[in-house]
Amino acid sequence: MASSSRMKGMGTTTLISVEEYLRTSYSDGDREYIDGRVVERNLGTLPHAHWQTRFVVFLANNYKTIWAAVEVRVQVKPTRYRVPDVTCVLGSRPESSILYEPPFLVIEVLSPDDRAEDDGFAELNGNSPIGKLRQRAGFDG
Repeated sequence: MASSSRMKGMGTTTLISVEEYLRTSYSDGDREYIDGRVVERNLGTLPHAHWQTRFVVFLANNYKTIWAAVEVRVQVKPTRYRVPDVTCVLGSRPESSILYEPPFLVIEVLSPDDRAEDDGFAELNGNSPIGKLRQRAGFDG
């Protein structure tokens, strides 16, 4: 997801600390944090929101051992926080408001402006300090 097509950088490159990012709320949609930069996410469209909701409802109705939610902050490296469209963990709802362990599954609903190589969660399939993502899926909505 980290690209100019999926996300737009703030007007100027102002680096902030992880601590500042974690204590900041954004009224117009959450942001991702990439090595000191706060990066805006594509806020999506009605079809995008429709598919996010459909995935969460489907998972909740059919897989009682999975907790799923939209737009949860996930730490993928000490200086990187991503916000997938749908995040799934095995078991009940996590106690923390941010996931520091790899989720079981993340789902990205791809918009026409997205490119497959912009997948910010690919880094969890390698040697991430927090572990390895078990499953990931991109869906062309």
